Amino acid sequence: MVTIAVFGVGDIGQSILRGLATYAEVTRIWAFSLNVQRLESVVADIATIAYYRDRNLDIQFQSLDLRNLDLLTETLATIRPDVIVNATTLRAWWVPMPFPPEIQRQLQLEARQGPWLPLHLTLTLNLMKARQQVVPDTPVVNIALPDLVNPVLNQLNLAPTCGAGNSEFLHAAIAYIVSRRLGIPTTEIQVEMLAHHFHCNYFWGNLAEIESLENRPYWIGVFHQGTDITQELNPQTLFMLAGEQLPRGRVMAVRTGESAVKNIMRLVRNDRTRTHVCSPLGHSGGYDVRLSRDRPEILYPRHLSLEAARQIEVQGLIGDGIQSIEPSGEVIFTSEASAAMNRILGYNCRSLKPEDSAARAVELIERLKQYPL
Repeated sequence: MVTIAVFGVGDIGQSILRGLATYAEVTRIWAFSLNVQRLESVVADIATIAYYRDRNLDIQFQSLDLRNLDLLTETLATIRPDVIVNATTLRAWWVPMPFPPEIQRQLQLEARQGPWLPLHLTLTLNLMKARQQVVPDTPVVNIALPDLVNPVLNQLNLAPTCGAGNSEFLHAAIAYIVSRRLGIPTTEIQVEMLAHHFHCNYFWGNLAEIESLENRPYWIGVFHQGTDITQELNPQTLFMLAGEQLPRGRVMAVRTGESAVKNIMRLVRNDRTRTHVCSPLGHSGGYDVRLSRDRPEILYPRHLSLEAARQIEVQGLIGDGIQSIEPSGEVIFTSEASAAMNRILGYNCRSLKPEDSAARAVELIERLKQYPL
């Protein structure tokens, strides 16, 4: 009997639920969202998929506001899931912004992702607090901007097990490109990689207009049956080709959902086969790991020092608009990112303490509603 709790049934949450419905090991799914009508519709969809697969899947659902920490804690204590999945946010990234194109572009280039952190951190923080109180050993896959959210939570000793998506897209794309180029199956290829959400946003946001990747490093190693073939393939070219293959628009939810299901099922099965995951154990970036319910093992890239790995994380955060994450969990935004948000939205936030995240999220949403000032 395996129970999975999925919080949030938007595009990505729905994709995850559809994927989980096909696995025999998953016997019970709990789905949570504020929107009861959406919940009922999604659960009917999942039940249909299970029916098509001749599966007797127990699907439960409940309207739940993650801002209600007491109810959230009580709910987790009652259902005691084997894996928790967070796909919640206070504002989905694909919801149109109220800006003309030129202002939207200024935000992309200057503010980046960091200043929007309260929209993704607030609910995740509550979920991790509740988990810590009643089911502290239950693994958590967090989909809410994990490269930025997970390292903040790590400073509070609340880090999720891992994230999904982001660098996992690049990792899979590189394996596919090498497979096609050399005419060998992907099962014979081992890609070692360390990369950050910023590296995906570099392509999504067309940031090449204003900067190169020289100061925002990443690491790629490619091996064929144990032989290092990286330099034969030109890693820089591989990375750029992988970036061109990144999913764009709301279709990204499908690939993110599949990435999350991969990680969930490896946790369910205690499958320690090497894989690449986003933001394991509170790291800001994607690493190769061996997942397990107890504690994942991070497989640091060979030929790369720990200090070099740390710098990839640091520079990735800066590229996303975050200067640093302090030991207290306080986030210091880059001066350029905070200045852009202040100039365009009147949102003055040079730093963010985790305990202020909820209030700052409310302010951000109100600023968006009031635009133009």
